Amino acid sequence: MENKKIGFEVVVRGEKKVFTPEQVMGYYLKKVKTYFEKAGMMSKEIVISVPTYATNSERQAYLDAAEIAGIKCIRLINESTATALTYGFFRKADLDDKKERVVAFVDFGHSKLSITYAVFVKTKMRVIQLIQTETSERDKLITNFSISWEESLRRNSAATQDQTFDAASAF
Repeated sequence: MENKKIGFEVVVRGEKKVFTPEQVMGYYLKKVKTYFEKAGMMSKEIVISVPTYATNSERQAYLDAAEIAGIKCIRLINESTATALTYGFFRKADLDDKKERVVAFVDFGHSKLSITYAVFVKTKMRVIQLIQTETSERDKLITNFSISWEESLRRNSAATQDQTFDAASAF
């Protein structure tokens, strides 16, 4: 493309066209909007969750796609933060008014492992730490787990009925 961006070349009704990723995402958002309008749910505002590792330009692409679709994006939110908010919403009856509860949210993505720590009280949530590792780090974790599992099986081979595993030793 002229602006050195990525484009998708497709043939539409016999004519070659090139679409930007923003246009393709905009098309899908427009379809979502149409679906909800047909169901009687009218809204021109959305919140879009994005991967925690999304760059600023990727985040801008999401905002541009919403604009192309004619929808106002009122907030971009990290997926892990969205998960934490959902937890807080559905667990608010279990939360104390004053005593903080710290919860870890783990996302085993295809290329990254993300761990988000959030603190909850009755009506508030605060993300206190976000940890991300590349696939290679996740693979090391899995390898360590596998080694520990095999060692546990060897130790317990005499008592084949009892194949317990100390998960804490894997980490």
